[in-house]
Amino acid sequence: MQQTDPVRVHIAFAADNVVSKGLAAAVRSVDESLARSGRTGAVYVVDCGLTARSRRRITHSADPTRTRVVWLSVRDQAQELVRSLSAGSTRPYPPAAYARLLLPALLPESVEKVVYLDADTIVRGDVAALWDEDMGETPLFAVEDLPLDNGNAARIGRTVDQDRYPYDPQGVYFQSGVLVMDIAAFRREQLAEAAFAFLRAYPTMQFPDQDALNALLAGRTRMMDPRWNQMVAVYRYPDAAASPFDPEQFRLLREDPYVVHYSGRPKPWEPGCEHPWLAEWFATLDRTPWAGWRPTAWNGFLERLPRIPRVLQRRARTIVRSLKPGKSASDAATGAAA
Repeated sequence: MQQTDPVRVHIAFAADNVVSKGLAAAVRSVDESLARSGRTGAVYVVDCGLTARSRRRITHSADPTRTRVVWLSVRDQAQELVRSLSAGSTRPYPPAAYARLLLPALLPESVEKVVYLDADTIVRGDVAALWDEDMGETPLFAVEDLPLDNGNAARIGRTVDQDRYPYDPQGVYFQSGVLVMDIAAFRREQLAEAAFAFLRAYPTMQFPDQDALNALLAGRTRMMDPRWNQMVAVYRYPDAAASPFDPEQFRLLREDPYVVHYSGRPKPWEPGCEHPWLAEWFATLDRTPWAGWRPTAWNGFLERLPRIPRVLQRRARTIVRSLKPGKSASDAATGAAA
């Protein structure tokens, strides 16, 4: 008979209230994965503005005898740090997008490794088996971004100071929505602090936290089976021959992913989403306290209201930055909109 490992599996998320339903479905999928493997786990959530009602519902999305939900508050200097990075960026990412970099500081000292998941994911595989993987001397596991020729590695190579951040523009560029993080190594080597320093030096990076991790750790990150982070881009390939995968890999990635990552827009909780795995997302949500909820234009608008002032402020700063002698305000506005 298979022995059940008593070690608790550690999972982490970072979220604000806009993605609360996504987080509930993701937490539920983690809990069900642990149930299938006979394991217990702790889900740590970096709370970047979830309401008390949302926190209660997310907590109740998991069986407390198996999966404990732990809320990590972002306060004082940490809160100011992620807010200032979000405010200073020209990209439309909220403070929660930077908050995964706070995990080494916010997690209990006893937690030395986590599987980090974006809130727009559903776990279908054995997340405990992923957490059990021996990391050796590697501080990070990730999945290569799709499409492989998206130019992101070359973009970083052109942008950074190669003396300070040696980076191979022909190298692998990974996606940060599903990670296994050696938290002990992050603390020991102050990798999160280095990532924040990178973001302060390069506030206009296209994918801020993801670019920072790639710039710092691309050569030290182990690439995982792509089924651990099935991105929507895989459905843009008409067949295996047009993709970077062999026919069996292509089939499994599309038909039996370990983690479905609803990357891109619209999200499942937004009107108009047509993702191939949308039905599974709703089925999972229906096993949470949000059972029966469906997106409409009206509830989507209401839930995004808190982000509107931040978006308007960012657009205003972009226009101001782009104003140069001989350039009109209308030209600047056109550039910001593009």
